[in-house]
Amino acid sequence: MTRSWSTIAALVGFVAITAACGKTESHTFAPSLADQTSAAPVSQAPARPALAGPAEDPAATRDYWTEERLAVAGHRDPDPRSADSSGGIPDNLRRTPGADQYGLAPWPQSFADDSRSKATGMLVFHDPKDDDDTHCSASVLATKSHRVVVTAAHCVSKGSESRWYDHVAFVPAAGAVDSAQARPYGIWPVEQTWIPGDWFNPNSTATTDLALLVLAAGPDGKNVQDVVGGLEPRINHAGESFHDLTTLGYPAEPPYSGDVLQRCDGDGTDDPTFPGMIFTVNCAPLGGASGGPATIPDPDRPGSFFVLGVLSTGTAPPKDAAFARLSPEIYGPLIEKVD
Repeated sequence: MTRSWSTIAALVGFVAITAACGKTESHTFAPSLADQTSAAPVSQAPARPALAGPAEDPAATRDYWTEERLAVAGHRDPDPRSADSSGGIPDNLRRTPGADQYGLAPWPQSFADDSRSKATGMLVFHDPKDDDDTHCSASVLATKSHRVVVTAAHCVSKGSESRWYDHVAFVPAAGAVDSAQARPYGIWPVEQTWIPGDWFNPNSTATTDLALLVLAAGPDGKNVQDVVGGLEPRINHAGESFHDLTTLGYPAEPPYSGDVLQRCDGDGTDDPTFPGMIFTVNCAPLGGASGGPATIPDPDRPGSFFVLGVLSTGTAPPKDAAFARLSPEIYGPLIEKVD
C-alpha cells in the first residue's frame, strides 16, 4: 500500500486542478486575470444527468479497512519544518481563534458538543490503479433517507481518466488513529456513489466537483444520520456571498497529521478566478481536507447549521480556497437520485 499527498492548486488561465486528497485532475477554469476585465460573466450550464458509480459491497469494504490500512490512509507523521513557507494566510485575514499560518485551528474536543464536528468525518478510499490508500473529508447531509454524505467528486473518482476509486467508507468525527477516539461512531461503507455527469468531461469546470454517497446501515440497522445527525443542505447560486462561514476538514499536508479535525472561519464570495464557486481568502486549501463542508449557522434554529458546498480547489502555494456549491444545476440532479 502506498499513500500520496499533494497541494491542491488552481492555475489561473490553465486547465489544471490538483485535488486536496492528493489526486490530480484537469478541469477548465476562467480566463486569465488579464482577460477578466473584458470577459462576460461566466454562467453555469445545466449539468448532464447524475452519473452512478459502481455499486459497492459494504461487507467487502468493512473487511478491507484493517487497522493497518486505516492508519496508512488517515495519518502521517507531521514535520513542521516541511511546511510551505511561501503559502499561507496573512495575519490580517485570519479569522479563526488561534489560527495558524493557513488560517486553521484544531477543533476542540468533544465533537459531540457541536453538530458540525459530529457530522463531519474522514472519507477513506482505495485507488485500485495505484494501490493507494488515502483520505478526503466529508459530512452527513440531513435527508429523508438519513444515509447521505456529501464530498468532492475527485474524492471518489479520477475524473481525468473516467474511473472510480473503491472501498470508500466514511468515519464520522474521526480522531487520532492511535487514540480511543479514532472512530467513535464506527466506519460506514458506501453502497452507491453519484457524481455530476459532466465531471468526467475534461472541459467541465470545478463547479461539478461534488458527490453524494449513499451509506450502508450500521450493524444495528441504524442509519448514519440517526447516530451523528446531519447538516441541512442549503442550495445556493453563483454570486451569493456568505459571512460567518466555517469550514471543516482533515488536512494531511505538512505540518498536519491528517487525523485531527481542523476548522477555519471566514467569508465566502464569488471571485473571477473561480466563477460560480464559493471563494475565501481567509482559509488555505490543503491535502486531505477536500470534500470538507463549508457551513453557516441556521438563524432560525440555534445549534443547527447549513452546508453550502465542499472544498474543491484553491490557489498555489496554499493560500485561498474554493468550494463547489450546492447549486440547483449540480446538486439538484444528485439529490433526486439518492433521496
